[in-house]
Amino acid sequence: MEDARSLLELAVRDLHDALVIADLDGCVRAASDAVERLCGVRPADAVGRDLSVLLGDEGRTLLVDALARRGRASALDIRLTRAGTTWLRARANTFRDPTGQPVGIVILLAEVTGRRRGDDIMRALLHSIEHSAVAFILLDEQGLVTYVNRPFCELYGYAAHEMIGKPVQLLSGEEDPAAHYARAFAEASSAGVWRGDDLRRHRDGTIFHASATLSRVPDEGDRLLCFSEASRDIRDRVERVEHLTSISIHDSVTGIYNRRYFNDFLEKAWARAMRERTAVALVIADIDHFKAYNDHYGHVQGDECLGRVAQAMSSAVRRTSDALARYGGEEFAAVLGETDLAGAVHVAEGLRAAVAELALAHECSPVADHVTISVGVAAALPKPSSAGDPDGPIRLLRTADAALYRAKAQGRDRVEAGEPEGRTGAPDEPQLT
Repeated sequence: MEDARSLLELAVRDLHDALVIADLDGCVRAASDAVERLCGVRPADAVGRDLSVLLGDEGRTLLVDALARRGRASALDIRLTRAGTTWLRARANTFRDPTGQPVGIVILLAEVTGRRRGDDIMRALLHSIEHSAVAFILLDEQGLVTYVNRPFCELYGYAAHEMIGKPVQLLSGEEDPAAHYARAFAEASSAGVWRGDDLRRHRDGTIFHASATLSRVPDEGDRLLCFSEASRDIRDRVERVEHLTSISIHDSVTGIYNRRYFNDFLEKAWARAMRERTAVALVIADIDHFKAYNDHYGHVQGDECLGRVAQAMSSAVRRTSDALARYGGEEFAAVLGETDLAGAVHVAEGLRAAVAELALAHECSPVADHVTISVGVAAALPKPSSAGDPDGPIRLLRTADAALYRAKAQGRDRVEAGEPEGRTGAPDEPQLT
C-alpha cells in the first residue's frame, strides 16, 4: 500500500499538467510541482492559501461557479496575466468521503496558450473575412461550396444555406462555366493559384465583371485539403475603362469614331479581307463648301452641322464589319467590310441622300441651298500573302481620295468611284474644299 502511494506521489509530482487539491472553501491543500511552471507560484507557497493565488480572482470565480452549477468543470479556459498572458484549461471535480459527502475539489490544469492563440487568430481571420470587402468561399475537392461569407451573399444575392453543397460553376457568367472552372482548377492545382478577371452571374441572372483568385489549400502533408476563392466586383473599374476607351476612340464633336480608331480598323479590315479572301471598300465624304458655312453661320452651328451629318451617315453604316469616322475637319470616312465596288457605291449614294434629306440650310453654297457632300469610293480584293500587305490600306485611301477629288472637280454633290491602283491626280493638284 505504501509502495502504491509512493508511486502515485512520484507520478503526480512529474505530471506535465498541474494537479491541485482544495477544500470546499477553495483553500489549497496540495499542489504538484507543475503549478510553479504554469501559475508562477511554488507549491509550498500555494498550500494553505485561496485558489485565487493560482487562478486569479476571475479564474477562481469561473471555476467555483461551474462547480456550483454542474458539480464539475470540464474544459474551462482561464486567463492569467501575471507575466504576459497565459491560458490554462481547467478540469475539476468535487470528491467525496466514504459516506458520499463532498469534502474537496481536485483540479487538473494544462497550458493551452498556443492553442488559444491559434483559436484567436482563427477567430480574427473569420471576423475579418466576414467583414471584408471581398466575397470569399471554400470549396471541396469536387468544387462544391462548403462555406460563404457575408460579402459573398451581398454580391451574388444568395443566402448562405442556398449555396452550401452547390457547384461553384453556378456563379460563372462565362459562355461555358464548366470549361472555365476546369481551367481555373487545373491551374490552381498545379501552380497553387489561379487569378483572372471573368464574368459572374448574380442570383437574379445579371452578369457582371469580377476579379477572382482561386487557391489550392494543402493540409500538413501537402495533400489537397480544399480550395478557396476570393472575388470582388469590378464593374465600376470596367465601366471607367470602357468610358476612357470610348473617349479615346470617339470624336468629341460628332460622337462617331475618330481618325485613330479608323486607321486601326482599316488595317484590321484589310488583314481580315486578305485572310478570308473577301473584298473591302472605303468611302470618303466631304461636306461641300464647309469653310463658307462656318464663316457664315459660325463655329457653334458649324459643329452642330458636323454632328447632324455624322448621325445621318451613321444610319447607313450599321454592320459590325463597317466603321464610320470623322477623318478630319469636315471629312468623313467609312470602311465597309465584305463589300465590292458596286456595293460601296450603293452605300455612298445612301450617305449622300441621307445628308440631303436633312435639308440643312447652306446659303453660301453654289451647289445647292442645303448642305451636300461629295463622295469618293474605292474597293479592293486583297491577295493572300505570307508577308502581308502593309501598304494595301494606304493604296485604298489614295484611290478613294482621288475619287473624292474627281467628285469635287465635276461639280460636287455626287459619288465617284476609283480602282485601287493609287491616286490619279498629279501631286501638285489644288486642294478643293
